[in-house]
Amino acid sequence: MVHRHSYIHGFLWCFLHLLPVSARAAGGVRSYTIVDTGQTGCYGNAGPITCPHSGQPFYGQDSQCHGSQPAYKRNGNGTVTDLNTGLMWVQARGAKVTWDAAVAGAPN
Repeated sequence: MVHRHSYIHGFLWCFLHLLPVSARAAGGVRSYTIVDTGQTGCYGNAGPITCPHSGQPFYGQDSQCHGSQPAYKRNGNGTVTDLNTGLMWVQARGAKVTWDAAVAGAPN
């Protein structure tokens, strides 16, 4: 039995994530890029399946939607920049600390 919810969810996820952000954003300004997840397999109710074609159950899964590929740059200062989004990340976060310790160690 095919769960219609799974099919609809997959299709909507794919459609909404590939639709340019500018088409969904108020004012029509694109503010970021949707990066592809790299998912390659398709799945049915019981596990992996051959990727279905349009109109078949389970069509529209993440592996069937292709977006911008992940791209990163090491900045040489302990940070990494996501070249698709422009976000910057700490390369190695270090030891785990409590919230209070993190706040106390943050600059004003």
